[in-house]
Amino acid sequence: MKLKQALIQNTAWKAASLVFTFLNNLLIVRLLGVEESGKFFYAVVFLTLLITALRLGIENGITYLSGRYPNSTSVLFYILFPLALIQGFVTYYLLRFAHLFPLQFQTGWAVVFVVSNMMLIYINAFYHAQKLFKPLNLIGALFTCLQTVFFALFYFSPQAKSIDWAAQIFIVMSLACLTQVLIQAAWFYFRYHYFFKQVNFSWPLFQGLFSYSGLSFISSILFFLITRIDFYFVEKYCTAVEMGNYVQAAKIGQMALVLPGLLGGVVFPYAIQAPPNFVEKVSYLCRVITALFIILFMALIITGSFLLPWLLGQQFTLVYAIMLASMPGIFCMSVSVILLSFFEGKNQQGIILIANLFCLLLLVTGDALLVKEYGYMAAAIIFSMANFAAMLVLSLRFMKVSSLPLFSLFAIKKSDLEEFKMSSNL
Repeated sequence: MKLKQALIQNTAWKAASLVFTFLNNLLIVRLLGVEESGKFFYAVVFLTLLITALRLGIENGITYLSGRYPNSTSVLFYILFPLALIQGFVTYYLLRFAHLFPLQFQTGWAVVFVVSNMMLIYINAFYHAQKLFKPLNLIGALFTCLQTVFFALFYFSPQAKSIDWAAQIFIVMSLACLTQVLIQAAWFYFRYHYFFKQVNFSWPLFQGLFSYSGLSFISSILFFLITRIDFYFVEKYCTAVEMGNYVQAAKIGQMALVLPGLLGGVVFPYAIQAPPNFVEKVSYLCRVITALFIILFMALIITGSFLLPWLLGQQFTLVYAIMLASMPGIFCMSVSVILLSFFEGKNQQGIILIANLFCLLLLVTGDALLVKEYGYMAAAIIFSMANFAAMLVLSLRFMKVSSLPLFSLFAIKKSDLEEFKMSSNL
């Protein structure tokens, strides 16, 4: 499959899933309200941190090794079963006995949520390695749609205002993820049954998996903290209403990262064995992101002040200002996602670690010094400044590797618009 075709499939089929994800978020906010939704998503953030920590970055190792050495696919696939059991026991212990996380949900369902999400990430890695973007996103869109249907039934039920919906919402999210894992795993197994006729376990394969995944794991932890460490300072120093507004602004901003994430998901497997001129395609994608964010930022300025409270509820009057302050950071992070996907495919993870660590240090230092005195807006501005610094680190490294000038990543050309128009017509 050519890169352009893969990009189109990985974005077009994901569009429906993105719409349903946005509707899911709106329905959850409407059901729980500003303060309770802030607590709900804050608890989910801690579980997501646990997912990021326990999955060990193995998904990137799977993509890299399965894409480079297809014969290793069966071994990597079978490793997931004992790994899921181990991670399940570890999750139960941490949530039930260690009390490391402020658990808002029942322990059993929390374990299902954590393990299912980890397994889904692992299974998706096999699809990425084989460049199977169409069925992957089609299944994902279907289950996101089913979640939307359940949440809509909750919202329009006669008892909607008299029931605490947080537990029911979380159960639906957990079951949907578990079912999606089972279907995607079964589909991949039968689609590539010839991979599983012969299983050759080898120690070098395990070494390669965990050596690659180890560096990727550290980067994943750092990236997760970059996107959510400000929650800690806002929750600590601001009111519950401000926290609820800040969380929703962050979630909408993270939705803007979906497209760069999809593009990066294609860049990664294609960069593994790409020719030298592949860098020009990476720079083109960065320019596409730049053009789209200019349009998105203009739309936010014009419509955000009245559209966001109308969608989320009248208590979310602070979201607009927070998004204006954090949107430059979301743009910088979007470009960084494309570049770090390229460096992952080239197995140059050192620069990724440097950029993410630098960004996190700026975030923690700035938030610790300023959020207590200047509040949630300081956190949003610091987020943008820190991510600009990280993008600059990656961009300078990309210039050195590609011999392309810096403006080639951001200066939109007339040929780019013609190329984008041709792609949209396919």
